[in-house]
Amino acid sequence: EQAIRLGNELHRFWYSRDYERESRRWLDEIVARTPEVRSLERAQLLGRAGMLAAAQGDLARSIERYEQALELCAEFPVVRLHATLRNALAVPLCRRGEYARAIALTEEALLLARQLGDPDTVIVVVSTLAQVV
Repeated sequence: EQAIRLGNELHRFWYSRDYERESRRWLDEIVARTPEVRSLERAQLLGRAGMLAAAQGDLARSIERYEQALELCAEFPVVRLHATLRNALAVPLCRRGEYARAIALTEEALLLARQLGDPDTVIVVVSTLAQVV
């Protein structure tokens, strides 16, 4: 679990300095070495790995990581993360041409964002929905 926490923290450092490849390599390594860990932090790490894969054009890996994150996230009642991951997964799905699934995920994310009463999350999700549609 320490590796997961460290990966989450170092990702911010790497990403802010444009070390996306370095970040992705380490996050993928941590994911591979911690399959038995069932924690919210690992779900967050998987989401970050999905984002990096999408940024580098690896849609299949991005989708895989986001789906793993969502599966793990189902064990935790963190509505914002559920909304964020659904919204994030919609992007590589859309880029791969899976529009119906992307729209469904974005609509679910919008419902969750509205439940939160968080206008910033609603704006991000509506923006994604506009890209998907």
